[in-house]
Amino acid sequence: MYVDRDQGFFHLQRMIRVLYAEDDQQVAEMVQLYFGRFGTGCSIDIVNTGRGCLQALEQGGYDVLMLDLIMPDLDGLQVLGELTSRCDPTPVIMVSGQGQHELAVRAIRAGAVDCIDKNSPDFRRIPEIVQRVHTRHQRRLGTAAAGPRDHRVLFVDPVEAEGHAARMFFATGAHRLLLTPALPEMLERFLSGELEFDAVVLGPNLETTAMFDALRQRGMKICRSSSSPASIMRTQPSPPSSSALMITCSKEPAVWSSSCSHSTTR
Repeated sequence: MYVDRDQGFFHLQRMIRVLYAEDDQQVAEMVQLYFGRFGTGCSIDIVNTGRGCLQALEQGGYDVLMLDLIMPDLDGLQVLGELTSRCDPTPVIMVSGQGQHELAVRAIRAGAVDCIDKNSPDFRRIPEIVQRVHTRHQRRLGTAAAGPRDHRVLFVDPVEAEGHAARMFFATGAHRLLLTPALPEMLERFLSGELEFDAVVLGPNLETTAMFDALRQRGMKICRSSSSPASIMRTQPSPPSSSALMITCSKEPAVWSSSCSHSTTR
C-alpha cells in the first residue's frame, strides 16, 4: 500500500505489483532504476527465466507482467501460450529487442496487450506504460461486470468485398455487434480520436507493418483466436478511445464462418 495525495486529500492505494521476466541483468537493473525513480505506486520483482516467470505467476498477486521476448529456456511466445492454457488474466507487456519486429507482431496477436522495444526512447517510460496498462485492465474488468450491451465495431480492410462479407457474417451471428466496414484511411481517423468505436477489426488484407504500428500507437488489447461471432460479443469490449479492443483476422480466404481470428480477453 502507498499514500497518494490528490487535491489536498490523502488516499490509501494498493501497490501495482509488476513481474518482469528478463535474463539480461543489466537491462533488469536499469528497469528497476526506472521504477525506483518514476514508478510511484508500483513494486517490481525480477525473474530471469521463462519457467521462473510461470512459477511466480502460479503464486498469484501480480497485476502486470513484463515479458522478455527471447529467454534461454522458454521464449515469450511459449510463456504466453502457457498463460493462455491456464486462463491467466494477467495483462502482458512484451519486451523485445532490436530486429524482432515480426516476433513482436506474433506476440501481440498471441495476446500481449502491448509490446515495447528495449532500444526505443519509450522504454524509459515503462513505469508509465505499466500504470496505463493496469488502469485499462481494471476498466475492462469493470465493463465486463456491467452486463451485455450493443457494441460499435469498425472493420478495416483495403478490399471492400471483405468488409461486406464480414458485415453479413456479423449481422447473422452477432446482433449486438454493429459493424461498420471501412478502408484503411478511416483507421487513421479513429487513431486520431476523430471517431469512436468499442472495437476495431483489422482485416486479413491489411499490411502487417501498418497493423503493428496501429496497435503500438494506441496501446490496445488484442483478442485471441476463435471462430464464432458470438464469442467476440462475450469479450465485452471496453469503452471507446484508447481502451478499445482490437481484433486481428488471419490471412485466409474470406469465408467468415472459419476465417475470422480473434481471441478471448485474458
